Amino acid sequence: MQTRMPVGIDIASGKFDVAVWKGDTSYKTKVFPNTPKGFIALKKWLEPFGCCHICMEATGAYSEPLATFLHDEGYDVSVENPARIRRFGQAELSRNKTDKDDARMIARYCKLHGPLKWHTKFGHLNRGDMLTSEQHRCHNEKKKFQRRV
Repeated sequence: MQTRMPVGIDIASGKFDVAVWKGDTSYKTKVFPNTPKGFIALKKWLEPFGCCHICMEATGAYSEPLATFLHDEGYDVSVENPARIRRFGQAELSRNKTDKDDARMIARYCKLHGPLKWHTKFGHLNRGDMLTSEQHRCHNEKKKFQRRV
């Protein structure tokens, strides 16, 4: 079985910091824009590392597009509760609080805790399908309400 390189991603609205933990205190880090072009650049940057297990905090609108992209590209992705990762950092007595340090800590968390793989909530559905589905639900609710009045 091939060893999976632990990758930590600290994600924000405009950018995300990535750290690949190579063991002990050795990391490769890079910052990418939180855009589709940034996602593609990340994929190309990760290729030399081979098999990766990517871990990030659940930040909703910021993390879901990247997690979905990486999942669809075949990577093992874990999206974790931010409180769990914060407690892991507290247990390590982490004092530095930069995005780069957070990405490194998330990579260590990924390696040491081996979090479960993430799956998209709606399987094959994309955001457009979900919005259309929600529009139909709202339209049906409106009709039900109008019939009662």
